[in-house]
Amino acid sequence: MSENFADQVPVVSPGTQPPIPADNGGTMAIVEAQQRTAEIQAAVTVAKHMPRKVVEALNELEQACKRPSLAKKAAYNYSRGGASITGPSIHLLKTIASFWGNMRFGWEEVERKPGKSVVKAWAWDLEKNNYHELTFTVKHWRETRGGGYELKGERDIYELCANMASRRVRACLESVIPSYVIQEAYDLCAQTLVGNSDKPLVDRLRNAVKAFEEFGVTQAQVEDFIGRPADKMLKPDLVQLHQVFETIKAGEQEIDHFFEPEQAPEPAEDKSKQKTKPKGQGKKKKAPEDKEAPPKGPALASTSQWDQITVALKECDAPGHFKRDMADILDALNEGLDEGGLLPATADALIEALTQEPAANVEMVEKAINKHFGG
Repeated sequence: MSENFADQVPVVSPGTQPPIPADNGGTMAIVEAQQRTAEIQAAVTVAKHMPRKVVEALNELEQACKRPSLAKKAAYNYSRGGASITGPSIHLLKTIASFWGNMRFGWEEVERKPGKSVVKAWAWDLEKNNYHELTFTVKHWRETRGGGYELKGERDIYELCANMASRRVRACLESVIPSYVIQEAYDLCAQTLVGNSDKPLVDRLRNAVKAFEEFGVTQAQVEDFIGRPADKMLKPDLVQLHQVFETIKAGEQEIDHFFEPEQAPEPAEDKSKQKTKPKGQGKKKKAPEDKEAPPKGPALASTSQWDQITVALKECDAPGHFKRDMADILDALNEGLDEGGLLPATADALIEALTQEPAANVEMVEKAINKHFGG
């Protein structure tokens, strides 16, 4: 060979890395995988040598949950099948993970296909080696009232994936963090919202209702959603309003998911355009008197009974499908009856069924309905 081997070796200046020769893409992937493996091994080693201090972590988390800024964002709220679904938000789970320590979590787009992305969300307790991940597909499509449209821009696609991934990251964190830790933090935040304030409850409720004006929601729409006037709302209603507000603000649900649009008032008739009637034609003839008044329908369930049903449905310790079926039954009854509501006896039967142990099911409620309506 006439060529000198030394002439083929690239010259590298001191303090720099030698260039990596181009290949068919396999070398760079191997290097990245090795770096990632080394990083994970180092993190696990540190977690084993510096285990979390449980009591100290819980005390710090308790102090954090007493702050209104966290308590307002600590829960999500959405409706499904007529029932209100609530739980700890991604903001609260991230805070818990930071105090719990030795945690890693996140999401990444693992594959891009025409019109959709494959995304992976994950959470990992390094100290206990407890790992959970969820892989799902996000369609590059944004739903609107008019139908929707396809997303083309990278920023729009990223924001859509991030929004969808946040719910999966929340689910992963709930799988690796002890449930008692999450529940205690969730309850503390709810207590902070209703208890730790110098302002009277009526003022806080008024401010909570007024806050929805930011989204174009009126007080009447809020009152219709809660089911009672603003001056009659209670502490649980305040918590629910905060949850709904933060859910909408975070972009997790649309406004019309919670609030029905207001109907536009009918235009008043212009009296100046009304034709004058000749004399003698404006008088109304007396209708013949009925000999017997039509029989009145049966008395309906009272407002207090409906409140008991609503509370029992929310607090019912049963699977989610049971609550949704129950809500469908109540909606169907309320819409289908000529009287416009439930009989008191049926309402009492529903309340009793809802307050039973989880073994109580929809069949029991249907029997109560058939008994009182002859179905």
